[in-house]
Amino acid sequence: MSLNGNLNTLSFPDLLQLISSSKKTGVLTLMRQAQRKEIYFREGNIVYATSSNTEEELIGNLLIRLGKLSQAELDQVIKLHRATGKMIGATVVEMGLLKKEELVACLKLQIEEIVYNLFSWREGDFIFQDDKEPAEGQITTNLNTINVIMEGTRKIDEMVEMQKTLPKDDMVLKGNPNPKVGSSSSVSLSLDEFKVLLMVDGEKTYPDILEESPLGEYRTSRALLKLIDQGMVTPGEKRQTRKDKRKEESALLEILTQVFSTSFSVVDKILLKKLGKVQLKLWERALTQKQASFPVLNHLIKNGALLQSKDFAMRLNNIPEEVRLHQVSQGLQGLLSGYLTLAHNYLGEDITRLITTEIKKSTAPFLLKEREVVKKYSLEDDLFRTLKLALKGEESV
Repeated sequence: MSLNGNLNTLSFPDLLQLISSSKKTGVLTLMRQAQRKEIYFREGNIVYATSSNTEEELIGNLLIRLGKLSQAELDQVIKLHRATGKMIGATVVEMGLLKKEELVACLKLQIEEIVYNLFSWREGDFIFQDDKEPAEGQITTNLNTINVIMEGTRKIDEMVEMQKTLPKDDMVLKGNPNPKVGSSSSVSLSLDEFKVLLMVDGEKTYPDILEESPLGEYRTSRALLKLIDQGMVTPGEKRQTRKDKRKEESALLEILTQVFSTSFSVVDKILLKKLGKVQLKLWERALTQKQASFPVLNHLIKNGALLQSKDFAMRLNNIPEEVRLHQVSQGLQGLLSGYLTLAHNYLGEDITRLITTEIKKSTAPFLLKEREVVKKYSLEDDLFRTLKLALKGEESV
């Protein structure tokens, strides 16, 4: 099976489903900007993964983060690895520093972290090559791909909910020496919660802890939320943000482009399936109606489609800076609301519910980006309010 394309036409979960159902053996390579990730399959199951991200790729770094090796031990492993040419993992086992079962467990964690991070990718080139195996001597594992798809989808949904209550990125986190423990005089902590608590030193922020944690974003975030809920950790003063206003605006405009282009694509896809060529007429009708109310759409739409990010940014220079963000946000919100209202009028509540559910699912990874910016400008709240009103056949603006 020769398979290649881009994730904006075939999503990562669908790609995994295809490889799994075909029971293929080979390597799936995914590339986005400077990032490159490879996932190896054997008869449809995931057995190994690598990443151009050094912290993910080098198993030695992971073993240090997990406390399985000291730096001195890793230096000895690397020295022997270079002398013999054997893989790092195999060398660790041969030196007796870890049992093979222990190494496989660590390797499984590394592979899961690489694969689950890919669920947030909505664009990037991919190619699948048949019968490609990991390097000779590489220790592998065996993950059921269908289970990985289910777990990855669940984690994305749960992360969306967690991000709503996690502390802001510029907030310093402090340990609380006198937590409220209710009627009990003790607090019970899981191993994950204990590891995260040890990283809270009154100087680190949430992103700092994520970078240092060996648990991955999902487990670290869940443990931190539990610690905050128990009163063991409290947000402190704000640390001066690194982003200036211009960078913040650039980040927001990029997210707006991704969220709304994805939303419009979802509506187009479902309406085309249900209505055929009538879908195009509905889009043109919604666009014509809203361009009168929101002239900014003339800067954002070209040949009937939302501009890509590069052209999008260039055209925005024609809008006065002091009103740019407000006009863009209101214009896109208004166009989506009008389009959804027409969809509701033609197809009813059930199909509109299908559309809004798919929009929430497809835009979730973009709303996880730049959390502070998304919260500050209420982008997620405004989008969800538009979707809720659409189910009633009402427009938000």
